[in-house]
Amino acid sequence: DADTSELKEKNKYYQLIVGKYDIYSMFCLRQTLNSFNVKYFLLKSGDSPEIFLDTGNEKLIDDIIKELKKYKINTEVKEIW
Repeated sequence: DADTSELKEKNKYYQLIVGKYDIYSMFCLRQTLNSFNVKYFLLKSGDSPEIFLDTGNEKLIDDIIKELKKYKINTEVKEIW
């Protein structure tokens, strides 16, 4: 039998799709993500950066979306892994 002790379920990742990418929105976005202490990474691709969240916690994601709405930043989330 194969040793499967090293195999773990992979974390889910979500892509945060943001409606606007001006300097103010990106500042608010970074501050919000940092305040929720969520791991994220930003990829610069073309005109708009891509934002990926390293969490499977859907309540946390909902809370982030609600917080961003306070800054008039509308977002969508897409599960990618």
